[in-house]
Amino acid sequence: MSRKHPDGSWGEPVNLGYPINTAGDENSLLVSSSGSLAVFASDRPGGFGDLDLYHFELPENVKPQPVTYAEGLIYDAKNFRPLDASFELVDLETGASVAVGTSDKSGEFLIPLPVGKEYMVSVSREGYMFHSENFKLKTKGIAEPYELNVPMKKITAGNSVVLQNVFFDTDSYELKESSKIELGRLVSFMNLNPDLRIEIGGHTDNIGSVEDNLALSKSRAESVAKFVVDSGIVADRVSAKGYGETAPIDSNETDSGRAANRRTEFKIN
Repeated sequence: MSRKHPDGSWGEPVNLGYPINTAGDENSLLVSSSGSLAVFASDRPGGFGDLDLYHFELPENVKPQPVTYAEGLIYDAKNFRPLDASFELVDLETGASVAVGTSDKSGEFLIPLPVGKEYMVSVSREGYMFHSENFKLKTKGIAEPYELNVPMKKITAGNSVVLQNVFFDTDSYELKESSKIELGRLVSFMNLNPDLRIEIGGHTDNIGSVEDNLALSKSRAESVAKFVVDSGIVADRVSAKGYGETAPIDSNETDSGRAANRRTEFKIN
């Protein structure tokens, strides 16, 4: 048995020993998503003949990290038509790409993922604005899939997308390192669509004074715009505007609502 390292390389194989390994032919080892049960085929004596299936509890020292799976549906945000589109999932802690693929014609995709990690998903399709969001797979309930509904907006003046993976500390306009993965995708989007001009919009919740929130949102929008320009996009294609608390998309009466209102967007001009 071999364990995959965080950098994608594989460790040295470990012989699980007798009675799992015998002088017979053992193969096709499969491990359950919980990481506790393994099934394999063997032609060892005492079976029904040829290759029979056996199972055993994995020893603690060779148990893999439990996995679950994410299932998604990609569709046009206006007419709800399913779309085949490219997607990528990234481990937000390491920045490593963990899955790359394309949805089928029904817009659906299915991906196994280790639990207990936070992921960014980015979806793109020609003629559409890219979609991104982040989610964390909990360590419990791994039998149930994480569901991702991905509405895609066409590249049309006035359409906007929330940059879900742009992060700041509280009361700060300095971009966190983990934001740069998302902003790199925005830069690529601009390079693929060289005639586009966009506005970066900063938004806050209603905690604090109106004046402070307006100033903070403006500074955050300018930080994002500066990153885009510093990455090679011509400055007159990118503007920045702070909206403060004037354009909420959710209630400011709940923690989750305020979190949704604290956001950075880009809008097609």
